[in-house]
Amino acid sequence: MKNLKFYIFPALFFSFLLLSFKIIFKEKAEPLKNLKDIVYAKNLDTIGENDPLNLDLYFPKGATTDKMYPFVMIIHGGGFRNGTKEDFGKACQHLADSGFIAASINYRMGYTVQEAKGVNRQTSTQSAAAYRAFQDANAAMRFLIAKAKEYAIDTGKLFIGGGSAGAMMALNVAYDTEEFYKKNQPELVKGLGGLRNSGNELKNTFTVKGICSMWGALPDSTLITKTNAIPTIFFHGTEDPAVPIDIGFGIAKGTRFFGTLCLYRQLRKYNQPAIAHIMPGGKHVVKEYSQQRTFAFPMENTACFFKKVLNKKANSGIYYKMDGSCKL
Repeated sequence: MKNLKFYIFPALFFSFLLLSFKIIFKEKAEPLKNLKDIVYAKNLDTIGENDPLNLDLYFPKGATTDKMYPFVMIIHGGGFRNGTKEDFGKACQHLADSGFIAASINYRMGYTVQEAKGVNRQTSTQSAAAYRAFQDANAAMRFLIAKAKEYAIDTGKLFIGGGSAGAMMALNVAYDTEEFYKKNQPELVKGLGGLRNSGNELKNTFTVKGICSMWGALPDSTLITKTNAIPTIFFHGTEDPAVPIDIGFGIAKGTRFFGTLCLYRQLRKYNQPAIAHIMPGGKHVVKEYSQQRTFAFPMENTACFFKKVLNKKANSGIYYKMDGSCKL
């Protein structure tokens, strides 16, 4: 018994000292405030200049560095030709007010509609513009995961979303592979480099827990498989002329799109939660959902859906007009 006491009391004493040391020297919790124009990558634009690419971060009210928060990257649209990260500033703020850290990114844009003599196809086509944007979205995610501790991002609770071209980018980050492009558009990989190693030298990987697609599509629905299917919330109009709500060609002539209803069916086939908000008669960038660029309805339902995904309570269904799908 004496020998036992000989070991117990010193152990307790040193445990007390260690705990005291941790309390005394614990890093002070700092408040987190919205940040603008953080450079996440540099890459060549359509005229060969090495452009810095930046993003904005939005934090929940009262967020501090001693906690970790779920994260959403939301990406603006514009047909890969126009738009800025500020387009989704109000959407990001809504997500931040719902408890998420949110990011809105700028990415490389631009191409010529008509092929010009002597113009490099790697810079002039819409497909090349889309591929460059996909590279940038991946670079932004790698950067933010590398900075997860600094920005209080919970890397086990990552989400992504966007509108139009931005929704395609979000879906691409989740599902497209370099092998897919090597098979279907090898000239892009050869001319522009890899899908997931461009813009910065970071090698980290990440897993997306959920997706928000507003009037978006994939180039092939079979990119979604039983092993990689991700819970998704969709928003789309039935009369979208640019991105078909199901399967079709839309505004990009010669490019087949697999839109909301097709992707919804694919996800449900694999028993993954999926919500589809459909606006009868709605055009591209459904005005009832965008609500003068506040995106309040989609963001409210998206935040709720993502929280239910984290709690493993996400439901599925198709909802019409402005019917709410989600209650916590």
